[in-house]
Amino acid sequence: MHVVRASALGFSYGAAEPLFSGLDFTLEPQDRIALIGPNGSGKSTLVGLLLGELEPTAGRIEWAPGVRLRVVRQTLVRPDDIGSGGERRFRDIMDSIVPNADLLILDEPTNHLDQDHTDALGRRLRSHGGAYLVITHDRAFGDRLAERTWLLDHGRLRVLPGGPSAVLQIEADEARSAWAAYGHIRAERERLAQAARQQAERAARAHRAAGHRNPGPEARAKRMDRKATAMKRRAEREGNRLVLPDLPPEPIHWRSPTIDAGPPLPLRVVGIEIRRGHLFLKDFHLRLARGGRVTITGRNGSGKTTLLEVLAGLRAPDEGRIERAGGARLAYAPQLLAADQDLSAIQYLRARGAPAPDAQIMATGVGITGSRLTVPVGQLSGGEQRRLALAGALAEGAHVLFLDEPTLDLDMRGRDALYAWLPTVPAAIVAATHDPLLIDALGVPPLNLSRLVEGRLRPEEPIVDAAALHDRLEDAQRSARAADLRRRSVPPEP
Repeated sequence: MHVVRASALGFSYGAAEPLFSGLDFTLEPQDRIALIGPNGSGKSTLVGLLLGELEPTAGRIEWAPGVRLRVVRQTLVRPDDIGSGGERRFRDIMDSIVPNADLLILDEPTNHLDQDHTDALGRRLRSHGGAYLVITHDRAFGDRLAERTWLLDHGRLRVLPGGPSAVLQIEADEARSAWAAYGHIRAERERLAQAARQQAERAARAHRAAGHRNPGPEARAKRMDRKATAMKRRAEREGNRLVLPDLPPEPIHWRSPTIDAGPPLPLRVVGIEIRRGHLFLKDFHLRLARGGRVTITGRNGSGKTTLLEVLAGLRAPDEGRIERAGGARLAYAPQLLAADQDLSAIQYLRARGAPAPDAQIMATGVGITGSRLTVPVGQLSGGEQRRLALAGALAEGAHVLFLDEPTLDLDMRGRDALYAWLPTVPAAIVAATHDPLLIDALGVPPLNLSRLVEGRLRPEEPIVDAAALHDRLEDAQRSARAADLRRRSVPPEP
């Protein structure tokens, strides 16, 4: 018995290369499936095919008779309702999960949800009697819910047991094995090529020594020629076996000398008070040292973005003051780039101070490559805009980076790259986020705005010693350099 089945499914837009082809899968009653894959791999397109909104260009989809289907889209359906976007989205999702549905399809359901709402959604889904297919970049959420994971990448679909973390570990192990095999084949090719060159040199010397009137040595020289040619062909055959492994994008490696030489205490918050919306915060103090980390979390509507904007100087506090050290530069990376929509990624970064040679390096470092470099910012995906906003903040050479939900809309590989890179950044970082893995990566207890008592909240480390932060940063940088050396142990493709 199946709910839906696909055979040799393929799809392409017009005359373009197929987005995917040859997909075979079966979704059965009570299946718990997470659908993961990089941005642009075709996850939403696959859902469009399942729903009949798109016609496959190859293969077929078969539904069991009478299947009751409910779909939860990424967009909100209550734009005029009260509450924050996350609160409205949570109500929409919970209303859509009806108990008699044979199959639920949810597209990025945890986007904009706080941890409490994410946990409540997880409990609701686990109690659902039918099957569900959840498209997600939220690894922790997928791990709690999925018994099988569908990984859609580079035009193929892999169906593997376990949650996303288990599947990504399998992929990482396969990548290491692929690199090891690649390195072995490449070393063998180089050995054979070197041996062929040496044999050719010996043959050339033999020809010179034999002259034209000495048949015996000349015949030996010709035999050496044939051996050299055979060895060269064998090296070429070995080279033809080389297939560059498909690996996730590497973490960003951009560094700015101005950040390294920044003031030791770029920001000091003295007794500020904020009264805005649901946020009432008073007598808040903070000293942020170079390389310091602050994470702000809390329920939807608790005021995370408001506090972030006040700390960044984009809004004034109602009371108190924020002191910026002389020469300290601050940069804010918003959730979406509202301005400069007509600029390309390269133009956007140059407008923020990146030198022309570095702009493309920075864009490529955050995963914007090829033709996407010249696409207007307004046409980039949410994940691409998120990465570009981060690169723009770096381009400004800021000593303090303010990040508003930096992992939102990023695929799992992009998030993993960010988790690995952010701890090595010499600038101080203040991030508003719901992402527990990002909070873990930054390594400091979060300021939880849901736990205000009479407007008071103190960070668990209100005054952080600059020397201790420097030591912690040096440890992270040493680890990053060691990882870089391990990665470079396989020579790059010439």
